Amino acid sequence: MDIALEREKEIRRLEEVERKRREDEHRRKELEEKQRKEEDARRLEAEKKRKEEAQRQEAEKKRREDEARAKAARDKQRVAEERRLKEDLERARDQRLKDQLARELGSTTSAARTGTPVAGDAGATAGWVDKIRAKIRGNVVLPPDLPGNPQAVFLVQLLPSGDIVSVRLARSSGNKAVDEAWERAILKSSPLPQPDKREVFQARLELRFSLRDEP
Repeated sequence: MDIALEREKEIRRLEEVERKRREDEHRRKELEEKQRKEEDARRLEAEKKRKEEAQRQEAEKKRREDEARAKAARDKQRVAEERRLKEDLERARDQRLKDQLARELGSTTSAARTGTPVAGDAGATAGWVDKIRAKIRGNVVLPPDLPGNPQAVFLVQLLPSGDIVSVRLARSSGNKAVDEAWERAILKSSPLPQPDKREVFQARLELRFSLRDEP
């Protein structure tokens, strides 16, 4: 009887041990499954964030490219508008000069309009031209060590106010640097001196320049 009771106790003990083992095994598997799911969730979340970051960077890149294209288009339009404005201003300035020339020449004597000096005023004309040449000589910067005495002739169109309308090289000195130096000096000298006697004014002058300033 004692042996049977002991055996029954041992069986129940072993059954309890087995039951606890199975429960422990079940809890272990549940824990492992939970950990696996949590790891999968973290991995999916990391992948989602990575994709979102890639999309954000791509969107930012596209935004910068769009801004760069828009800025380039604005800059191109601005340059074109500035060019058009400059051309319009130059045309308006040229037209104003032409209008002013026509008005002022209309008020001068016939001698001034035709460019023919009034008889007896040759000295006044020569003195006026000398003043003009003197001012231009004061503004000229010629290349050094030039051989010979090259002479350049320019035709200068001007207003009665002395403002220069145009300068044209009529005869070259044979040296481009010399020609350009005299042309720059002429333009820099605008407005040119006015004649002491208004009736000797000429709208178109022929001016000669040489290294040694021969007449």
